[in-house]
Amino acid sequence: MRTKRSRMLTAVFGTAAFIAAGAVGAQASSLMLPDGGPARPAPSYATNAQGQTYGSALEARTPQEEPDLIEAYGDDGTLGYVKADDLKGPDQTREEVLEHIDAQERDAIPDVRIPLYERDGTTVIGTFTIDGSDASRSEETVSGD
Repeated sequence: MRTKRSRMLTAVFGTAAFIAAGAVGAQASSLMLPDGGPARPAPSYATNAQGQTYGSALEARTPQEEPDLIEAYGDDGTLGYVKADDLKGPDQTREEVLEHIDAQERDAIPDVRIPLYERDGTTVIGTFTIDGSDASRSEETVSGD
C-alpha cells in the first residue's frame, strides 16, 4: 500500500518528467523546418536552348521547384525527359475531381502515354506511360493470378 508521501513523490517526479519531455520536444521542433526535413538549397537546373530547365525532380523541395523537363525512363528503358505539364492533369473544379474519383471506382481508366524527349524538349525519343486503372487488372491482382 502506498503512503501519502510516496504518492506525492510519484506525482512530482511524473510532472517533472512530463515538463522536461515537453521542453525537449519544443526545442527540437523549433529547430525543424515546417516540412520537417533538413534545410536544402533550392535546386539549380541546367537550361536548354528553348529556356526550359531539365533534370531530376528528386532535387526539388516542392512541386513548384520541379524542372520543366523531368528526367524519366521511357517504356523501353530509354532515359529521357517528360514535360512537367504533361504529367499534371488539367485544372479541375472540386466537382470534376470528385466525378473523376467516382469514375475510377466504377470504370477502368485507360493508360496515358506521353512523349519522352531529349533534353532539348523537342526531339521525341520514346514514350512514357502513366498507368491508369484497369478493373480487370485489379481483379487479377486481388485474386492472385
